[in-house]
Amino acid sequence: MANRDPGATAAGLLTLVQTLSTSGARAVETFTLDGRLHVAIPQLALDIPGQSPAMNAGDSNTDLLIYRWDADHFVAADTLPVPGGEDAEFFTLGTRRFLATCGVRSGSGPYSLDTEAVLYEHDGERWQPFQRFEVFAAKQWHFFSLGERHFLALAQGVTVEGVVPRHPRESCLFEWDGERFVPFQTFEGRWGYNWAFFSTGAQHFSRTRITSTARRSISGTTAASRRCRHSIRPAAARSASSRMRARCGWSSRI
Repeated sequence: MANRDPGATAAGLLTLVQTLSTSGARAVETFTLDGRLHVAIPQLALDIPGQSPAMNAGDSNTDLLIYRWDADHFVAADTLPVPGGEDAEFFTLGTRRFLATCGVRSGSGPYSLDTEAVLYEHDGERWQPFQRFEVFAAKQWHFFSLGERHFLALAQGVTVEGVVPRHPRESCLFEWDGERFVPFQTFEGRWGYNWAFFSTGAQHFSRTRITSTARRSISGTTAASRRCRHSIRPAAARSASSRMRARCGWSSRI
């Protein structure tokens, strides 16, 4: 049940307007649909009676919640099945509206990290599944365009001892071919968490956050147990050392 707090407004400070009931909420995506503000909230898991709440516990067969702004507060508008929900990404292609969703796991223990990420399209009345992707412990989608080309970037690749992926585990890019998103490029590395794309002048960059404890060589130096490494590579780089960086989680040219 959503609640509103009519507390006094303090100049220059954020004031609580409303709380929304969630369970293990992992992200909030805001978007406008038919002139109305919406928020999409993926949920990791629901509490199981008698089990202590924890990040690696609970029932992951959850729904993504969608709320719509109505006059002065959000109201429940829809739910979409997104087990172990981690992320939602809204984007448009022409007049078409899409919502890319993904989750890290399914089940209520033992869990499966081999899941499906679903791309939904709004048909004017409701969200309908448009395309499904086999993923492994998916963490985040990111949509971006280069001129007339459109891409979906997926960060994933959780590494758990004793778990052998059945689905592709590498972070990757998909490109729109006019009808659907098709595989374009994969990126070696583990524990992919998110993506960012930006441009400066004529150069285009994509950045992925990768966590890895693997020993590797970077530009002639040796690094061990580097964690949460943020890496940026310009699209123009083509040297042998740059190719080595690509194996360490640096993004490659599009």
